[in-house]
Amino acid sequence: MGVRPSLPDVPTLIRRLYPRGREGKLLAVIDEFPLLLPDRRGECREVLSEIQAVMETHRNESLTKLVFCGSLVGQMEALLHAESPLRGRLRRLDMWPMTFAESRAFTDLSDSAAQSIERFAVVGGMTRHLFGRSRLAGRRRSRRGRLNHQDAPPLPS
Repeated sequence: MGVRPSLPDVPTLIRRLYPRGREGKLLAVIDEFPLLLPDRRGECREVLSEIQAVMETHRNESLTKLVFCGSLVGQMEALLHAESPLRGRLRRLDMWPMTFAESRAFTDLSDSAAQSIERFAVVGGMTRHLFGRSRLAGRRRSRRGRLNHQDAPPLPS
């Protein structure tokens, strides 16, 4: 059984994740990544440089893949700019809201057609919002049945 590690900052998290990729493929998704970065430009650049150093150190031995997500498009695009320490290490992946048919997987299938249409009309195809307005919300399960991060097992020490 693992223990909940001390993760005081983002570089520490990345330093903990990359070595785990030596054992096999590891996908780590970090949502709202820009919110984890310092506000001051110099401090942010320092943090991104630390992350870049971890990536470089482990690039030939780790199968870790990171997915940085964020709803603040300008801040996410800044990670790709020529001045960013992570330039050349990231690829842009545009995400789009789900269609009505796709969004049904996140709602209670016993809802009437009118309830489903109303929910989709209010929140669109944004998963968290759809899920939060469903009677299934208390279950905290994702589309594929895995537990969300609040219920995820701890990292081993």
